Amino acid sequence: MIIQESDVDFQNSKIDWMFSQDVDISNLGINNLVIRQKGNHFAKKHFKLEIINEEGLIYILMKEYQDKYGPFLIKNSLENVSLFFKQDIPEKAQIDFPFDRLDSKNQAIFSWDYPLADKVFMVFFVSDTHEKMKSALRLNTLNNINETYQFILMPKNPNEEPLVIIVLIRLFKDMKIVEFIDAKTRNVKYDIEVINENELEVDQKKKEMQLSIKFIVKMKSIGISFIQNTKPPFTELIFICFKGFELIALDKNRIRTYQLRLKNFVINNNSSDLVRFPVVINSMVKNVEVSDKFLLNMICKRHLDSTQAIKIYFLIYC
Repeated sequence: MIIQESDVDFQNSKIDWMFSQDVDISNLGINNLVIRQKGNHFAKKHFKLEIINEEGLIYILMKEYQDKYGPFLIKNSLENVSLFFKQDIPEKAQIDFPFDRLDSKNQAIFSWDYPLADKVFMVFFVSDTHEKMKSALRLNTLNNINETYQFILMPKNPNEEPLVIIVLIRLFKDMKIVEFIDAKTRNVKYDIEVINENELEVDQKKKEMQLSIKFIVKMKSIGISFIQNTKPPFTELIFICFKGFELIALDKNRIRTYQLRLKNFVINNNSSDLVRFPVVINSMVKNVEVSDKFLLNMICKRHLDSTQAIKIYFLIYC
Protein backbone atom coordinates (compact mmCIF):
# COMPACT_ATOMS: atom_id res chain seq x y z
CA MET A 1 0.00 0.00 0.00
CA ILE A 2 1.28 3.45 -0.93
CA ILE A 3 -0.07 6.64 0.62
CA GLN A 4 0.62 9.46 -1.78
CA GLU A 5 1.76 12.64 -0.03
CA SER A 6 -0.94 15.31 -0.05
CA ASP A 7 -0.76 19.07 0.28
CA VAL A 8 -2.75 18.99 3.52
CA ASP A 9 -0.95 20.74 6.35
CA PHE A 10 -2.18 20.26 9.91
CA GLN A 11 0.97 21.73 11.48
CA ASN A 12 0.58 25.35 10.45
CA SER A 13 -1.61 26.36 13.40
CA LYS A 14 -2.34 25.57 17.03
CA ILE A 15 -5.62 23.87 16.13
CA ASP A 16 -5.92 20.33 17.44
CA TRP A 17 -7.78 18.10 14.97
CA MET A 18 -9.62 14.85 15.63
CA PHE A 19 -9.05 11.60 13.78
CA SER A 20 -11.53 10.90 11.00
CA GLN A 21 -13.94 7.99 11.20
CA ASP A 22 -13.06 4.66 9.53
CA VAL A 23 -12.70 4.31 5.77
CA ASP A 24 -12.67 1.00 3.89
CA ILE A 25 -9.53 1.06 1.69
CA SER A 26 -10.83 -1.96 -0.25
CA ASN A 27 -13.61 0.28 -1.56
CA LEU A 28 -11.87 1.47 -4.71
CA GLY A 29 -12.75 4.80 -6.24
CA ILE A 30 -13.66 8.15 -4.70
CA ASN A 31 -14.45 8.40 -1.00
CA ASN A 32 -15.17 11.48 1.10
CA LEU A 33 -14.64 12.19 4.77
CA VAL A 34 -14.60 14.95 7.37
CA ILE A 35 -12.01 15.84 10.00
CA ARG A 36 -13.30 18.03 12.82
CA GLN A 37 -11.56 20.23 15.35
CA LYS A 38 -11.32 18.99 18.93
CA GLY A 39 -13.55 21.02 21.20
CA ASN A 40 -15.29 22.74 18.26
CA HIS A 41 -17.01 20.24 16.02
CA PHE A 42 -18.34 22.99 13.75
CA ALA A 43 -14.78 23.69 12.51
CA LYS A 44 -13.96 21.01 9.96
CA LYS A 45 -12.08 20.07 6.83
CA HIS A 46 -13.52 18.09 3.90
CA PHE A 47 -11.36 15.58 2.07
CA LYS A 48 -11.42 13.60 -1.13
CA LEU A 49 -9.91 10.14 -0.78
CA GLU A 50 -9.11 8.33 -4.01
CA ILE A 51 -8.21 4.64 -3.72
CA ILE A 52 -6.55 2.94 -6.71
CA ASN A 53 -5.42 -0.65 -7.17
CA GLU A 54 -2.55 -1.05 -9.64
CA GLU A 55 -1.26 -4.61 -9.98
CA GLY A 56 -1.88 -5.40 -6.34
CA LEU A 57 -0.54 -2.11 -5.01
CA ILE A 58 -3.12 0.08 -3.24
CA TYR A 59 -2.60 3.81 -3.82
CA ILE A 60 -4.37 6.20 -1.44
CA LEU A 61 -4.49 9.82 -2.57
CA MET A 62 -5.83 12.34 -0.08
CA LYS A 63 -6.61 15.95 -0.90
CA GLU A 64 -8.51 18.68 0.90
CA TYR A 65 -11.39 20.30 -0.94
CA GLN A 66 -10.68 23.98 -1.49
CA ASP A 67 -12.80 27.12 -1.76
CA LYS A 68 -16.50 26.30 -2.07
CA TYR A 69 -16.07 22.92 -3.69
CA GLY A 70 -16.84 19.54 -2.12
CA PRO A 71 -18.72 16.26 -2.51
CA PHE A 72 -22.09 17.88 -1.63
CA LEU A 73 -23.29 21.47 -1.61
CA ILE A 74 -26.32 22.12 0.59
CA LYS A 75 -28.15 25.22 -0.61
CA ASN A 76 -30.92 26.94 1.37
CA SER A 77 -33.04 29.02 -1.03
CA LEU A 78 -35.96 29.35 1.39
CA GLU A 79 -37.18 32.65 2.80
CA ASN A 80 -36.90 33.05 6.59
CA VAL A 81 -36.29 29.34 7.16
CA SER A 82 -33.13 27.84 8.67
CA LEU A 83 -31.93 24.32 7.97
CA PHE A 84 -30.30 22.04 10.52
CA PHE A 85 -28.70 18.95 9.00
CA LYS A 86 -26.21 16.13 9.57
CA GLN A 87 -25.64 12.46 8.82
CA ASP A 88 -27.77 10.05 10.83
CA ILE A 89 -25.12 8.40 12.98
CA PRO A 90 -24.88 4.61 13.43
CA GLU A 91 -25.95 3.02 16.71
CA LYS A 92 -22.39 2.13 17.73
CA ALA A 93 -20.95 5.56 16.96
CA GLN A 94 -18.76 6.96 19.72
CA ILE A 95 -19.47 10.61 18.89
CA ASP A 96 -22.82 12.20 18.07
CA PHE A 97 -21.83 15.22 16.01
CA PRO A 98 -24.09 18.31 16.22
CA PHE A 99 -26.45 19.55 13.51
CA ASP A 100 -24.98 22.13 11.15
CA ARG A 101 -27.05 25.27 10.76
CA LEU A 102 -27.70 26.92 7.41
CA ASP A 103 -29.68 30.16 7.41
CA SER A 104 -31.81 31.48 4.57
CA LYS A 105 -30.05 32.22 1.25
CA ASN A 106 -26.83 30.48 2.29
CA GLN A 107 -24.96 27.38 1.19
CA ALA A 108 -22.45 25.02 2.79
CA ILE A 109 -20.25 22.05 1.90
CA PHE A 110 -21.26 18.68 3.33
CA SER A 111 -19.42 15.35 3.65
CA TRP A 112 -20.23 12.14 5.47
CA ASP A 113 -18.84 11.91 9.02
CA TYR A 114 -19.16 8.11 8.99
CA PRO A 115 -18.19 6.85 5.50
CA LEU A 116 -18.88 3.20 6.41
CA ALA A 117 -22.35 3.84 7.86
CA ASP A 118 -25.61 4.19 5.96
CA LYS A 119 -25.70 7.45 4.01
CA VAL A 120 -28.86 8.87 5.62
CA PHE A 121 -29.20 12.67 5.51
CA MET A 122 -31.15 14.18 8.44
CA VAL A 123 -32.67 17.66 8.20
CA PHE A 124 -35.24 19.76 10.01
CA PHE A 125 -36.54 23.25 9.37
CA VAL A 126 -36.92 26.16 11.82
CA SER A 127 -39.14 29.13 11.03
CA ASP A 128 -40.79 31.81 13.17
CA THR A 129 -43.97 31.57 11.10
CA HIS A 130 -44.41 27.80 10.96
CA GLU A 131 -44.93 24.98 13.40
CA LYS A 132 -41.93 23.29 14.96
CA MET A 133 -41.13 19.87 13.51
CA LYS A 134 -41.52 16.96 15.90
CA SER A 135 -38.60 15.03 14.39
CA ALA A 136 -35.97 15.41 11.68
CA LEU A 137 -36.74 14.28 8.14
CA ARG A 138 -34.55 11.57 6.66
CA LEU A 139 -33.36 11.26 3.08
CA ASN A 140 -32.06 7.73 2.55
CA THR A 141 -29.83 8.83 -0.29
CA LEU A 142 -28.39 11.98 -1.87
CA ASN A 143 -27.30 10.16 -5.02
CA ASN A 144 -30.54 10.27 -7.02
CA ILE A 145 -29.68 12.97 -9.53
CA ASN A 146 -32.62 15.10 -10.74
CA GLU A 147 -34.79 13.55 -8.06
CA THR A 148 -37.19 15.81 -6.13
CA TYR A 149 -38.64 15.39 -2.65
CA GLN A 150 -41.48 17.36 -1.10
CA PHE A 151 -42.17 18.32 2.52
CA ILE A 152 -44.85 20.49 4.10
CA LEU A 153 -44.53 22.87 7.05
CA MET A 154 -47.81 23.89 8.65
CA PRO A 155 -48.23 27.60 9.52
CA LYS A 156 -48.75 28.83 13.06
CA ASN A 157 -51.49 31.12 11.74
CA PRO A 158 -54.33 28.95 10.40
CA ASN A 159 -55.24 31.68 7.92
CA GLU A 160 -51.93 31.30 6.09
CA GLU A 161 -50.98 28.65 3.59
CA PRO A 162 -48.62 25.76 4.39
CA LEU A 163 -45.05 26.04 3.18
CA VAL A 164 -44.31 23.40 0.55
CA ILE A 165 -40.57 22.69 0.49
CA ILE A 166 -39.08 20.92 -2.49
CA VAL A 167 -35.65 19.29 -2.34
CA LEU A 168 -33.92 19.04 -5.69
CA ILE A 169 -30.71 17.06 -6.22
CA ARG A 170 -28.62 17.81 -9.30
CA LEU A 171 -25.05 17.38 -10.47
CA PHE A 172 -22.54 20.14 -11.16
CA LYS A 173 -19.27 18.66 -12.43
CA ASP A 174 -18.62 15.94 -9.85
CA MET A 175 -20.37 17.77 -6.98
CA LYS A 176 -23.97 17.03 -5.99
CA ILE A 177 -26.07 20.10 -5.20
CA VAL A 178 -28.92 19.57 -2.74
CA GLU A 179 -31.18 22.62 -2.90
CA PHE A 180 -34.16 23.41 -0.67
CA ILE A 181 -36.65 25.69 -2.44
CA ASP A 182 -40.16 27.05 -1.96
CA ALA A 183 -42.45 25.40 -4.50
CA LYS A 184 -44.56 28.57 -4.70
CA THR A 185 -41.73 30.88 -5.70
CA ARG A 186 -39.75 28.68 -8.09
CA ASN A 187 -40.47 26.83 -11.28
CA VAL A 188 -38.71 23.63 -10.33
CA LYS A 189 -38.22 22.33 -13.87
CA TYR A 190 -37.03 25.45 -15.64
CA ASP A 191 -36.02 28.12 -13.17
CA ILE A 192 -33.45 26.46 -10.92
CA GLU A 193 -30.66 28.93 -10.29
CA VAL A 194 -27.23 27.39 -10.72
CA ILE A 195 -24.81 28.44 -8.00
CA ASN A 196 -22.11 30.87 -8.96
CA GLU A 197 -20.21 28.76 -11.45
CA ASN A 198 -17.47 31.36 -11.73
CA GLU A 199 -16.49 30.69 -8.13
CA LEU A 200 -16.48 26.94 -8.65
CA GLU A 201 -14.84 26.89 -12.04
CA VAL A 202 -11.37 28.18 -11.02
CA ASP A 203 -10.03 25.67 -13.47
CA GLN A 204 -11.20 22.61 -11.57
CA LYS A 205 -9.07 20.36 -13.77
CA LYS A 206 -5.96 21.84 -12.19
CA LYS A 207 -7.28 20.98 -8.75
CA GLU A 208 -7.99 17.35 -9.54
CA MET A 209 -5.27 14.97 -8.48
CA GLN A 210 -3.76 13.29 -11.51
CA LEU A 211 -1.78 10.12 -10.92
CA SER A 212 0.25 8.64 -13.75
CA ILE A 213 2.18 5.46 -13.05
CA LYS A 214 5.31 5.27 -15.20
CA PHE A 215 6.62 1.86 -14.24
CA ILE A 216 6.62 -0.75 -11.48
CA VAL A 217 9.40 -3.32 -11.07
CA LYS A 218 8.87 -6.07 -8.49
CA MET A 219 11.20 -9.01 -7.83
CA LYS A 220 10.86 -11.65 -5.14
CA SER A 221 14.59 -12.26 -4.92
CA ILE A 222 17.86 -11.06 -6.46
CA GLY A 223 21.18 -12.81 -5.82
CA ILE A 224 24.68 -11.46 -6.50
CA SER A 225 27.86 -13.56 -6.16
CA PHE A 226 31.44 -12.25 -5.97
CA ILE A 227 33.76 -14.97 -7.24
CA GLN A 228 37.54 -15.25 -7.04
CA ASN A 229 38.59 -16.53 -10.44
CA THR A 230 42.34 -15.82 -10.62
CA LYS A 231 43.07 -19.51 -10.57
CA PRO A 232 41.10 -22.74 -10.19
CA PRO A 233 39.31 -23.86 -8.20
CA PHE A 234 37.04 -20.83 -8.35
CA THR A 235 35.75 -19.67 -4.97
CA GLU A 236 32.67 -17.66 -4.06
CA LEU A 237 33.85 -14.94 -1.69
CA ILE A 238 30.62 -13.09 -0.91
CA PHE A 239 26.98 -13.76 -1.68
CA ILE A 240 24.37 -10.96 -1.39
CA CYS A 241 20.66 -11.67 -1.60
CA PHE A 242 17.91 -9.02 -1.84
CA LYS A 243 14.31 -10.06 -1.17
CA GLY A 244 11.07 -8.19 -1.80
CA PHE A 245 12.61 -5.65 -4.19
CA GLU A 246 10.28 -2.97 -5.61
CA LEU A 247 11.01 0.07 -7.75
CA ILE A 248 8.14 2.42 -8.55
CA ALA A 249 7.93 5.66 -10.51
CA LEU A 250 4.83 7.83 -10.74
CA ASP A 251 3.90 11.40 -11.66
CA LYS A 252 1.45 13.71 -9.92
CA ASN A 253 0.97 17.42 -10.50
CA ARG A 254 4.30 17.82 -12.33
CA ILE A 255 6.12 16.01 -9.50
CA ARG A 256 7.87 12.73 -10.28
CA THR A 257 8.30 10.32 -7.39
CA TYR A 258 10.72 7.39 -7.31
CA GLN A 259 10.24 4.84 -4.57
CA LEU A 260 12.67 2.01 -3.78
CA ARG A 261 11.53 -0.57 -1.26
CA LEU A 262 13.35 -3.62 0.06
CA LYS A 263 12.00 -6.20 2.50
CA ASN A 264 15.20 -8.05 3.36
CA PHE A 265 18.81 -8.55 2.41
CA VAL A 266 21.48 -11.05 3.46
CA ILE A 267 25.28 -10.95 3.07
CA ASN A 268 27.21 -14.21 3.45
CA ASN A 269 30.98 -14.57 3.75
CA ASN A 270 31.80 -17.77 1.85
CA SER A 271 35.54 -17.20 1.47
CA SER A 272 36.38 -20.20 3.65
CA ASP A 273 34.72 -23.17 5.30
CA LEU A 274 36.46 -22.13 8.50
CA VAL A 275 34.73 -18.76 8.79
CA ARG A 276 33.21 -18.60 12.27
CA PHE A 277 30.28 -16.34 11.37
CA PRO A 278 29.44 -16.82 7.66
CA VAL A 279 26.33 -14.63 7.83
CA VAL A 280 27.66 -11.08 7.94
CA ILE A 281 24.33 -9.22 7.74
CA ASN A 282 20.76 -10.46 7.98
CA SER A 283 17.75 -8.21 8.62
CA MET A 284 15.17 -8.94 11.29
CA VAL A 285 12.15 -8.99 8.97
CA LYS A 286 10.44 -12.36 9.31
CA ASN A 287 8.27 -14.19 6.75
CA VAL A 288 9.33 -11.89 3.95
CA GLU A 289 6.92 -13.39 1.42
CA VAL A 290 3.81 -12.45 3.42
CA SER A 291 5.07 -9.56 5.52
CA ASP A 292 3.93 -6.01 4.73
CA LYS A 293 7.01 -4.51 6.42
CA PHE A 294 9.90 -3.12 4.40
CA LEU A 295 13.44 -2.96 5.73
CA LEU A 296 14.23 -0.01 3.47
CA ASN A 297 11.85 2.52 1.95
CA MET A 298 13.52 5.32 0.00
CA ILE A 299 11.54 8.05 -1.76
CA CYS A 300 12.94 10.72 -4.03
CA LYS A 301 10.84 13.54 -5.49
CA ARG A 302 11.73 16.04 -8.17
CA HIS A 303 9.86 18.56 -10.27
CA LEU A 304 9.55 17.54 -13.92
CA ASP A 305 10.83 20.97 -14.95
CA SER A 306 13.99 20.61 -12.85
CA THR A 307 16.86 18.15 -12.59
CA GLN A 308 17.36 18.61 -8.85
CA ALA A 309 15.68 16.48 -6.22
CA ILE A 310 13.30 18.47 -4.03
CA LYS A 311 12.64 15.83 -1.33
CA ILE A 312 14.39 12.64 -0.30
CA TYR A 313 13.09 10.31 2.42
CA PHE A 314 14.79 7.31 4.02
CA LEU A 315 12.69 4.98 6.16
CA ILE A 316 14.43 2.05 7.83
CA TYR A 317 12.54 -0.62 9.70
CA CYS A 318 14.30 -1.90 12.80
